[in-house]
Amino acid sequence: MTAVASDVPTGRIEITDLGVVFGRDDRRVEAVRRFTLMTTPGEFVALLGPSGCGKTSVLNAVAGFVPPAAGHVVLDGEPVTEPGADRGMVFQQHSLFPWKTVLANVEFGLKMRGIGARARSGSGGRCSRTVNAKVLPRPGSLSTLTRPPISPTSRDAIDSPRPVPP
Repeated sequence: MTAVASDVPTGRIEITDLGVVFGRDDRRVEAVRRFTLMTTPGEFVALLGPSGCGKTSVLNAVAGFVPPAAGHVVLDGEPVTEPGADRGMVFQQHSLFPWKTVLANVEFGLKMRGIGARARSGSGGRCSRTVNAKVLPRPGSLSTLTRPPISPTSRDAIDSPRPVPP
């Protein structure tokens, strides 16, 4: 019997009694205490609150960038233990190299993983797809978003992406 791709929607987030702590010993800062949130696939959720209340720390835990000091973060039934390709993050601070093109910024992570220029550029095909730096998730994927700093030049490139052949 062959396996068939599931039509079950993905993107269910279960955060239970999440605690996020930074620092050590007498210099510990509790960024999040006992935060619980359950979402369903396709649901739009916004985290609102004053500066420093832990919104970004929660998103970083969902993205897998920081480990929970307490509680659990589960995505589609699997514990989040590290960053994954099924999640995207747009950072609050500038995280791009301003001297590089949008495509070169997107390719940078692939380059650091040792993927060759031909595969990165699209002539190899399997790593490059349409550049869409708005991080619009494909159906069933998860995207965490905080204030994206986008310059007018970058916005023009984003609004008119050039398809790269598969």
